[in-house]
Amino acid sequence: MRIAYLAAGLLVFAGATSPARARELPKPFVVAHRGAGDLAPENTLAAIRTGIELGVDVVEVDVRTTADRELVLMHDDTVDRTTDGSGAVSQLTAAQIAALDAGSKFSAQYAGERVPTLAAALDLCRGKIGIYLDIKQASLERVIALLRERDMVGDAIAYIYRPIQAVEIKRLEPRLAIMPGPGEWLAVQGVAEVVARSLAAEYLDSHVLYWSKQAVESAHRGGARVCVDIMGPTDNDQGWRSAMDLGVDGMQTDRPEALLAFLGRAQGRATKPCSADNGLAK
Repeated sequence: MRIAYLAAGLLVFAGATSPARARELPKPFVVAHRGAGDLAPENTLAAIRTGIELGVDVVEVDVRTTADRELVLMHDDTVDRTTDGSGAVSQLTAAQIAALDAGSKFSAQYAGERVPTLAAALDLCRGKIGIYLDIKQASLERVIALLRERDMVGDAIAYIYRPIQAVEIKRLEPRLAIMPGPGEWLAVQGVAEVVARSLAAEYLDSHVLYWSKQAVESAHRGGARVCVDIMGPTDNDQGWRSAMDLGVDGMQTDRPEALLAFLGRAQGRATKPCSADNGLAK
């Protein structure tokens, strides 16, 4: 985390607004990284449907802007890694990106899967699951407009990289929950509380290795829930157990099926894409 987080905290701590009411989630809630990106092509509707079928609480997706200002789901700044195309998302039109195959590189089973728009992802999630928006490069005004159109502001969490984004989101839509990522700054005593209070943050996120029990308690004093990233070598029983021991509120994982089983919440393996009308209303 940049020093800007601390500067923002010191400047606005006294005058910060109260956090919006967070979406009702179980403890611990389960976030499927990039939809359910280890079980289906990441950041696609197939991955989101898999997360819904598994019974996760929230799907995390990455949002970028095309050359003609459409919002699409893509982690990288280019389409090269996950599709049969090439080029920067920001230099391709929505129609060009929609024509790409985003499934074959993952598995022949998903040949023809497309890069979805954010609007399509929201339509799929609505009434079924929460959505965690990692806004890589997109207009906050446009993201918020899409959420409002679907009455989904209360179902979303916006991950922020800079304090100014928190200020802008809370100005545009105070009901939208935000999630800063203080990272290694969590080792500084009390910094989690300062960040949570100063930015009116409903959630704080960082990898589990950065958190301590004291930092989690600090975040809670600031009114924020703690969502830890477990991905990588800690995405296993030992890592999940250590996170639970810290008292975290949620975990983001690349292995949602295994984590749900660990928590005693498994609903059965998602072995194929589920239909959009799967009936799993939340």
